[in-house]
Amino acid sequence: MKKLHLWPESPVEKGDTLMLAVTLEHQKEIRKLVYEVPIEQKIAVTDSCDPYVVATILLAMSLSADIVVHGRLSPSLLDNLNEFQSAWHCWQRDLTPVKIIANQLSEASAAVNNQAIVAFSGGVDSCFSLYRHHASQAITDQQQVSGALMVHGFDIPYNQKEIFQKAAVGARSIVESLPGVRFISVATNFRWVVPYGWPGTALKWEIVYGTALAAALMLFQAQYRIGLMGSSLPYNDLILPWGSNPITDPMLSNRSFQLIHDGAGFNRLEKVAAIAHWSAALNHLRVCWQGENLAKNCGKCEKCIRTILNFKVNGIDCPPAFEQDVSEAKIQALQRIGKVPLTTELQPILEAANAKANHEPWVRALRQTIQKSHRYWEIKKFKQTIKSLVTSSKRP
Repeated sequence: MKKLHLWPESPVEKGDTLMLAVTLEHQKEIRKLVYEVPIEQKIAVTDSCDPYVVATILLAMSLSADIVVHGRLSPSLLDNLNEFQSAWHCWQRDLTPVKIIANQLSEASAAVNNQAIVAFSGGVDSCFSLYRHHASQAITDQQQVSGALMVHGFDIPYNQKEIFQKAAVGARSIVESLPGVRFISVATNFRWVVPYGWPGTALKWEIVYGTALAAALMLFQAQYRIGLMGSSLPYNDLILPWGSNPITDPMLSNRSFQLIHDGAGFNRLEKVAAIAHWSAALNHLRVCWQGENLAKNCGKCEKCIRTILNFKVNGIDCPPAFEQDVSEAKIQALQRIGKVPLTTELQPILEAANAKANHEPWVRALRQTIQKSHRYWEIKKFKQTIKSLVTSSKRP
């Protein structure tokens, strides 16, 4: 069996940054996975290899290579990762379950408090998770959120430091509008090293981003006991396989640090309604990943447009975070994105507008777009059915 060796390096202080790194070795190919952490967070950083194993588990499965950890690993994480691999192998047969062998098995030290850290991008999902746990008094699963982690190297490329710094200014403003929550930023070359850095494999970002987020949160398990990962899709519209989901996210936990897939009981419309009067979010929300300047919203892409529509149906005109409002033409030009049909995100908006007897021009344009999307998916399903019938007829 092939091996993927993980060699953790000693942390290095470099100015106001703590450099964390692990060297990955597979069949004479060597890569270095790096995390740049603010030096003031030094006390929060774990000395366990748990985050590195979480970061590379899907890579090892795609390489069919057992993981050899030259450091300490939590036995509870090892147990959970066995089940994690079973789930992903069921969803994608080319992801092969592998063994994980560690030099030392012992549980990571648990934080003395019961505080939570939330993965924070400045988008709707992360703002909702942060706000509902910090400000809401009506939820039964409320966590004591005292940290919000924004990662440079995920939606904003690792080499675009100035762009990330500009985006972080807005994200920090949102986080620090809530008393007692600390904004933390980390930079990593994960996206360059793990999904695309190995000959013969190319893992899609929508598959690995959940483990990428979980690993970044787990770096801080010496300070926090809980990591919150905001849901992207509600329970009634789940798409599997998907990198972050309510089934496998909790399987990335260990005994000392619990990962929670948060907010899947709410759709995007309900999330926007919850933050609709949070002025910091209205001013600095950032949802765009397709624009030329990733530090702000382009106002033209599918995600920007549907986010603005979510606010409109909740009685909020185009928020200040968007430089321009949507037009009927932009709504009618919307196209599906990835595996997610437009109707998944747009139908709740139309239903809410109908319930409020809203007959504004944007509602008519939205209805036409949804009808067009329905036709597209019906035609696609019909073609797939015909293809299956033709294939079956050719079998001996």
